[in-house]
Amino acid sequence: MEELSLNVTFAQEREIHNWELECFAKRLAKQEDDRCSPKMLYVSAVAYLASAFTLSFPPDTPAHIIEQMGDAALERMNTLTLTQLLTLRKGQIRSHLANLPNTPYQQKAQELQAFAKKDREKVLRVEQETIFRNNVMPGLRALPVPLKVEVINYARQQPKDKYDGSLGALFKELPSLHNYAEVMARASDDPNRKDKANDFFDLEMMPVPLAYAHTFITLDKWMRSRFLEPGNFIRRNDCKFCASYAELENWLDAL
Repeated sequence: MEELSLNVTFAQEREIHNWELECFAKRLAKQEDDRCSPKMLYVSAVAYLASAFTLSFPPDTPAHIIEQMGDAALERMNTLTLTQLLTLRKGQIRSHLANLPNTPYQQKAQELQAFAKKDREKVLRVEQETIFRNNVMPGLRALPVPLKVEVINYARQQPKDKYDGSLGALFKELPSLHNYAEVMARASDDPNRKDKANDFFDLEMMPVPLAYAHTFITLDKWMRSRFLEPGNFIRRNDCKFCASYAELENWLDAL
């Protein structure tokens, strides 16, 4: 997998959400710069856990030592592979991931279905409002005022939906956030599924690659049937879905 991925991964979801919003605002303002490049999506393996780090030194440390140590640490972080990352601290990261508590998706799905009276459109709207509040608003507040105004004016100019808002129009311009809302709504469509620790990774990590990866592969039957079946595929680009490693190999051979 390290060879296939060139030992890079997607940046943290929150960073990508903020990047999407910034790029959209700059398109509205007819601005372009290097921050709008898709290269901003990809980071070294360790940056999935933390995209920035700091080093502390005693007050009397010579400046050249600080610079050397900083350069050495940066080089090490940028070249650390996923395999090496998982073996740090005697494999405790792998153990931590294996023992994460289950996220109560089932309880949330049941409560949401009861509130919406099984109206899927209303379920999706609730998910959009939650994601807007938790993921879009922080990024919007961080934008420079001129770009913030562009996004607000765009939203005001969109036709109002039956909920007297324009969240649907805004989410269509933010690919991974659009996918995030859809993924959570589809998960809520299955309120009787028993929670599993791995669902956290599936649901939290699926929206970004479906928006920006060239191909997406999973052997999980639940993911395939609920999110990825042909004709019912969550995506915002030409992402290719592979249901087996053989399909992935054929896709690679055809490149």
